Amino acid sequence: MLWDKSAPLLSLSPSDWACVLSYVLTPIAMSEVCAVSRQLCRRAWSLEAWTGSLIDGTSIRPAGKLAFMHFRLWRRAYAVLAGKWQWGCVSLLLSQQFVLWRWEGGNDHFVQVGNKWVLHSSRPVRVPLLAHVHLHGLHGPVHVALTARRNAGATVAWTKGRLRKGVSGIKLLSGEQVVQQAEGIVALGPTHITFGRHVWNSPWSTAAGATGYVVLVFSAHPEGRLTPCWTAA
Repeated sequence: MLWDKSAPLLSLSPSDWACVLSYVLTPIAMSEVCAVSRQLCRRAWSLEAWTGSLIDGTSIRPAGKLAFMHFRLWRRAYAVLAGKWQWGCVSLLLSQQFVLWRWEGGNDHFVQVGNKWVLHSSRPVRVPLLAHVHLHGLHGPVHVALTARRNAGATVAWTKGRLRKGVSGIKLLSGEQVVQQAEGIVALGPTHITFGRHVWNSPWSTAAGATGYVVLVFSAHPEGRLTPCWTAA
């Protein structure tokens, strides 16, 4: 009987390596992957190995100069879930290779304004931008808006049908809708907002421009978090 011999693992093409590593490569797994072989380590330290990946940076705690340089490999990644460590990484903050943003107070710091619960960015940001949703117990209505000024009260008033200058947004969930669990990437673009298979037209492409404070308004306090993602500049 003749047996087919597959090609040795270390003789795979760069594109095949990128495909293999995309299933196992994470910031936390880098040390284990590099311990396998020098060639595998070189592949893991290439831009191709991280291309198109969604990288979870929320739980990592880089230690040492080499670990703090991992972000240089992520320029072709789809997105990176933001973690606290990034705001102490001077090389990242000065690199101008990525767009970083965060919520005021933290990813799960919902501020109560009247009978609403609000998340708003700590500074003005420019779309397109991404955020990772991991929420459950969502009760409509839920609104998202870009605002010219940092005024949560004005945004809440806008959700109740009162016109407010410099506020442009849409309703993502109606008052009758209840979502038990929502998980995935929400993308706020200049023309559309997408979440999974759901697509909404962006109202700010002509109304309020593409820059402003991102504000999410919930009718009830949801459980979970909504994590900002940083992307290549």
